[in-house]
Amino acid sequence: MKLPNNPLINFITRILIFSLIILSIGVLLFTTVLKEYYLDIHTYTFVFFIVLTIIVHLIILKASKKKMVKFAPYFMLSNAIKIFIYFLYIGVYLFFNKEDAIPFIITFLSLYLLFTVFEVNSILRHLKS
Repeated sequence: MKLPNNPLINFITRILIFSLIILSIGVLLFTTVLKEYYLDIHTYTFVFFIVLTIIVHLIILKASKKKMVKFAPYFMLSNAIKIFIYFLYIGVYLFFNKEDAIPFIITFLSLYLLFTVFEVNSILRHLKS
């Protein structure tokens, strides 16, 4: 399937397809073997990752139109802010729900790894073009 030439539309299409695959695997796992570890917050965390990844990618796309010298600071700053927001999200949840810490952190770190690999791959693909 040929995607539109607009990098943002292309990214959103790809992240939605990627997210549907992750969602399908997550539903399968959490309705069978991991049923006892499902938390309602997992759904919100999943949407949180999608939205934050799109926002950061938009910032990086805008920065990539500038000189490469200016791209690196935008990239680093946007990722630093994103990590700060992640820590804030984790901290607030765990402050109120200490008993769910292990399943929450495992799910969060799994999503972080998956979305980070996806985002870096997308950025490299965009910069090569």
